[in-house]
Amino acid sequence: MAGGVYFDEQQRIWVKTGLKAIGPAGNLLICESTHATFFAPSHDSIHTTVVGKSDVDYTAGIVGIVMGILAGILVIFLIIAIVWWRKHKTINTDLPTYDDRF
Repeated sequence: MAGGVYFDEQQRIWVKTGLKAIGPAGNLLICESTHATFFAPSHDSIHTTVVGKSDVDYTAGIVGIVMGILAGILVIFLIIAIVWWRKHKTINTDLPTYDDRF
């Protein structure tokens, strides 16, 4: 029977503790959880395995660092552009005189 599992980050394994399949609803599997977690559907024949250090995927971390650097560069560029624009914009200093009223 299908059920749900979640990844226990401390033990680094997929476990079923605290999850219970309520039943299918069309193409959906409905599960109850006794705790807040991210969980996934599974089949009872799932084998829990420990994730070794060689299985660690650093892609998300690398993408996050690159995006942070790019965002920082964009902020610096915007600050430079605003400072340049404020320094080079022309200010109209022609004030109306008393004679301009007539």
